[in-house]
Amino acid sequence: MKLTFLGSGHGVPSPDRHWSATLLEVGGKRYLIDAGAPVVDIMRARGIPVDGLTAVFVTHRHSDHTFGLPMLVNITTWFYKNADYDIFLPEQICVDAIHMMILASLSGPDDERVRMHVFGAGEVYSDDTVTVRAIPTDHMNGLHPSYAFVIDAAGEGAGADHGKRVIFTGDLHQGDAADFPEIIMTEPSTMLVSELVHFNPEVIIPRFEACLAGQITVNHYFDPSPKRPDLEAVLKAGVHSKPICLAHDGYEVEF
Repeated sequence: MKLTFLGSGHGVPSPDRHWSATLLEVGGKRYLIDAGAPVVDIMRARGIPVDGLTAVFVTHRHSDHTFGLPMLVNITTWFYKNADYDIFLPEQICVDAIHMMILASLSGPDDERVRMHVFGAGEVYSDDTVTVRAIPTDHMNGLHPSYAFVIDAAGEGAGADHGKRVIFTGDLHQGDAADFPEIIMTEPSTMLVSELVHFNPEVIIPRFEACLAGQITVNHYFDPSPKRPDLEAVLKAGVHSKPICLAHDGYEVEF
């Protein structure tokens, strides 16, 4: 398994980090988790085939996780004619909004090659390489759905990655991360990708230390400032049972 953090930022614009978008590669297939802008430009700049995606999974409807989707769907409709992938969205309004933005640009989405689906809790997707499950979280205070994703490399297509698991927390409840998925604490995973922008490090460090992940990459965190300590140093001082690091745009990790 390989992760490439195309965008590691958060909702407030940053000079160095784009909005959330993470590429997962398993068994020669490419899966995108969240699609903050400008994900198409980033993929092009990094030499990642825009028409080489297998599926896109979106944790929740906020703009820093979704605003790259209209461009992605639009460009793969009229330019990348070999594109053939599925997009999994948490609400119908997301599907409708993408359709409207593309229609406003005087083109129409190709629903046969780029298929949009609304998903809920449970198994979202399965092919010969991965199985994806959605775990409900409460980032949006019960007003709208949000999810963590558990992605298992399973099936003949997974090859040497068979049996590995990566968990994406998605965005969690403001202030207390009370919805930190229980599966992270009770079942082993190879990699945990966790946000850390909606609560202080002290809230999550005990859970990082106690969880059953083999390693942790922190994504979607505040930019350094005089008012904020060295976040990576704080995390490494508090988490001793497993490797932990901060992602940045362009960061790659194989596991």
